[in-house]
Amino acid sequence: MKKNTFRIFDYTGAIIAYLIGSGLASGQEIIQFFSSFGLVKSALAGLIMLLLFCFFTSVTIETGRTKQISDANKIYEVYCGKYIGALFGWLTPLILFSIYIVMISGAGTLLSEYFFLPNRIGRLIMLVLSLGTVLSGFEKLVNVIAKIGHIIILIIVVLSIYSIVRTAEWTPAFSEHIGTYGLKQASRFWFLSGINYATFCALTLYPFLAELGGKMKSKKEAVWTGLLSSFVFFAIAMLINYSLLGNISHLFNKEMPLVFIADSVFPKAGLLYSIILYSGIYTTAVPMLWTACNKIAPDDSSVKFKVSASVLALSAYFIGRLPFSVLINFIYPYIGYIGLFVFICLSISVIKRLLKHAA
Repeated sequence: MKKNTFRIFDYTGAIIAYLIGSGLASGQEIIQFFSSFGLVKSALAGLIMLLLFCFFTSVTIETGRTKQISDANKIYEVYCGKYIGALFGWLTPLILFSIYIVMISGAGTLLSEYFFLPNRIGRLIMLVLSLGTVLSGFEKLVNVIAKIGHIIILIIVVLSIYSIVRTAEWTPAFSEHIGTYGLKQASRFWFLSGINYATFCALTLYPFLAELGGKMKSKKEAVWTGLLSSFVFFAIAMLINYSLLGNISHLFNKEMPLVFIADSVFPKAGLLYSIILYSGIYTTAVPMLWTACNKIAPDDSSVKFKVSASVLALSAYFIGRLPFSVLINFIYPYIGYIGLFVFICLSISVIKRLLKHAA
């Protein structure tokens, strides 16, 4: 029993670490999808995201466990059928690669803004770290990002709570004031933003969750991992959301607002948080690169896989010169809309299965 519980926590840490990249851990992603709608609407969008998260994580992990899918990208064929699934099987690695580019860009922006290093140095370091981990295989990947994930979760939670309690000023965060700050929004409507964020995350997570499900020992372990990771991610996102809203008048024009909050809460904490943020970028960059390469070469120990990973990482280094916040605002919402189609396919497949069992 204890061993199962520890495994669930490890898997949860791996999933959260997968999601906490430069967009979320910097605060930029949360501002665009949630905070830009104000105090109440951002929470409602978060609840929509939570419900969808609980559903797709539990279902996909359990599907990965029962189907024992050897190629993680085959999960799309399970949900969308042979032909559409095959299309998404090829499209999704390209999408994940675009997110990997955002991670590389975020790494360069962070070291440039807060450590005054050339942008290319930040991108190069992230390239070396992410590529090195990917080349060491999936098991190593899960172990590494799970351990770092636990640390990142703890620090973000402590920082956000402290900020909410000590520095928050709520008046500027109400809906009638929030529009005056000119914040970028992922969608025009709060409910659509909540759906969009969940389906964006889902599309990036499906192959990773399917692969993770293959490691599960039981249905109970799979479902609990899905539910726990969903609630933890929701809690983290909303804590970040309210820490940002409480300080919105001071950070609305910042590229990486959570670093600003860290500096305002503790002297020199921005420096420490920048290191944590860089780790968060790493924990997302690694599985994004691994999953993109997995479609090209399912065997992560093969020469083809290693060459593919090297070529993609090098390409991302050069494309990652584009501005960080602009990349998020352009790439992430469109991924969410594509992900909504796969989510609908998933829902239909679950309904069909339930009807079949009921007949």
